[in-house]
Amino acid sequence: MLGLGRNNEAESLIAQAKEADKTNFRADLANATLLLRRGDGQSALALTRSLVERAPDDTRAWNARASTLQFAGRRQEAIAAFQRALDLRPGNVDARLSLAAILIELERNDEATIEVTYLRESFPGEPRAAFYDALLASNRGASPAAN
Repeated sequence: MLGLGRNNEAESLIAQAKEADKTNFRADLANATLLLRRGDGQSALALTRSLVERAPDDTRAWNARASTLQFAGRRQEAIAAFQRALDLRPGNVDARLSLAAILIELERNDEATIEVTYLRESFPGEPRAAFYDALLASNRGASPAAN
């Protein structure tokens, strides 16, 4: 339901899952996303902190934590959390794209280029990698077509 943007239905399903099992990890992950969508960054931060404490080797927990930190404007902490997610699973496309976006925003182009190059080589069909490549070319003052 979250993927479809049906937040109210997602909230109901999350509540049902938590009622059945108060420790339901996947429901907590979904709830973190829902909290962010509803603008409750503080609750999302607390929940994702709990998720990484409960499952320190789970890339989903770190990706959720990083996203909430990014939402809160805590970019350096978000970068570290996305990097932890990637340490656990280098092929995590969402984490790599999000990390690249922050690095581009901060004009840390050399670091962003590493992330975008990985995406372009490992996931050649990923259209967002091409978009980020164009942003990097623009940051460098080059024409995207020249790359």
